Amino acid sequence: MRTGCKKAGRGPRLRSVLNKAIFLADSLVGSLCREVDGIRWRASQLLLAMRSCQDAALSRRLGMELHQLQQRRSELLRTATAWSKQSGFKDELALEFLIEMANRSPLEGHWAH
Repeated sequence: MRTGCKKAGRGPRLRSVLNKAIFLADSLVGSLCREVDGIRWRASQLLLAMRSCQDAALSRRLGMELHQLQQRRSELLRTATAWSKQSGFKDELALEFLIEMANRSPLEGHWAH
């Protein structure tokens, strides 16, 4: 009888640990989606600034920042794509959304002022 109690007690604890791990993974993907959106927003602002920039040094700095953002976006896209190929990830839809966001153009979906 004692063994049955231990066995029953492990189930809820194990589920709790697994639920926390799943929540962490879900919040990680959500955080990366927000990061990609921030990258897209900043890239759109940089592109607009570069169009009207008349200072060569400033234009170079803006271009370097844009390049860094593009590299980070590519890194996030590669990571999300690798995760999507692994089996067992609970929220495949969130990963697909992250991949979609990372593939979008910087100006797509943002209002330029």
